[in-house]
Amino acid sequence: MPNLEARPQWTIHLPRRTHTDGARVRGRVRRRVLALAGCLGLLVGAWSSSAARAEPASRSGGGAATATVLRCAAPTVQKVALTFDDGPTRKHTTRMLAILKQHKVKATFFVLGGAARQGPELLKRIIEEGHLVATHSYSHPKKGSLEDWRKELRRTAEVIEKAGVKLSPYFRPPHGIITPQVKQAAGELGYSIILYTLLSSDWTRPGAAALTKQVVRTMAPGGIVVMHDGGGDRSQTVEALPEIIRGLRKKGLEPVRLDELLGPKPEVIESCARAAR
Repeated sequence: MPNLEARPQWTIHLPRRTHTDGARVRGRVRRRVLALAGCLGLLVGAWSSSAARAEPASRSGGGAATATVLRCAAPTVQKVALTFDDGPTRKHTTRMLAILKQHKVKATFFVLGGAARQGPELLKRIIEEGHLVATHSYSHPKKGSLEDWRKELRRTAEVIEKAGVKLSPYFRPPHGIITPQVKQAAGELGYSIILYTLLSSDWTRPGAAALTKQVVRTMAPGGIVVMHDGGGDRSQTVEALPEIIRGLRKKGLEPVRLDELLGPKPEVIESCARAAR
């Protein structure tokens, strides 16, 4: 039998942990926890900021996004907004811009994406001369699903942005028709829906004198009028525009851009002012 007593004896020496070592470990752990907490804070902050930017103007009781609908401004302001739909067109928009420049008036153009795609230089000119660009859809449909309206708005925004033009947060539905799908699509994408105090009859071609009389007589403080620079022969609108501007100013009403009329926090006015015809 082997002599067990003769076997070598092994002794393991463990390092003695001092109070200083423990403090160092705790310090390292604490620094790592604080670093992790900082990273999490940055992530949460970024998410919150992104969510805030994406938040639509309002939501219905069911939680779906819904756009605010505006028809006018408060009647306390001696201002009105001239707005033009269905353009831009080289034939009519350019002539209207020249008249507006001559009379030192700023206006708002609700453009169609399809038309704007054919004339991006007109979008740039509208902005360069101090006017506002808003959206009127891409193809001027009368109806559509929620996804159809999302596509209409997105396609128009892409055309406008591709032209290097800043798009305002205003959308006027074609024909002024507002459905739940229109309101939700506009709300999801951050638009306010803009209707009007007066839809002028320029699209019926009543004659420049009759058109001037209709607009000047009907418009009142805070009002929004719709005319057209596209969608057909708008030569009568071009002819009437100088007299419309003069007539409004004679009544003490100054034509301005829509954003100037409505202000940064638009108020929903239930009963818009209208002058007697």
